[in-house]
Amino acid sequence: HNSAHAADVLQTVHALLTATGLASKFSTLEILGLFTAAAIHDYDHPGVSNQFLIATRDPLAIRYNDTAVLENYHVAQVYECFQNHPACDWTQSLSPMDQSVLRELLISLILSTDMKQHFTLLGQFKRRFDSEKKGGEYNEEDRRVLLKTLLHAADISN
Repeated sequence: HNSAHAADVLQTVHALLTATGLASKFSTLEILGLFTAAAIHDYDHPGVSNQFLIATRDPLAIRYNDTAVLENYHVAQVYECFQNHPACDWTQSLSPMDQSVLRELLISLILSTDMKQHFTLLGQFKRRFDSEKKGGEYNEEDRRVLLKTLLHAADISN
């Protein structure tokens, strides 16, 4: 869980998007969110698992109520960095609405990288996409499940 892992996940997400042709199904903001989530999903990782943090009653486990401890921490750390170093907050260049949508998307995507969500996410994916979608556009829920699945697949692929 280091910068090489982040780069690998980002590259894998890009490869999956281009190889499958799925990029055309998403808005520019959704793709920005996916790439950003890939890059930051393990930001400031302490090198131990959620289970370890919970079992040892680590302050992070207490703070996040034993729920997706590291995933919550990664997102919070990024936004805390933005808050403490406004010059680094590139999201300020977005409209307030896009900032809000991006933040919600990043939280949702990064929380989905928790391995406890693996089978839930797999079930959502199968229910939505087992039978091939016939042309047309995917709705927002379809796209969100696809984005989560792409990030999760890239994360566990290496």
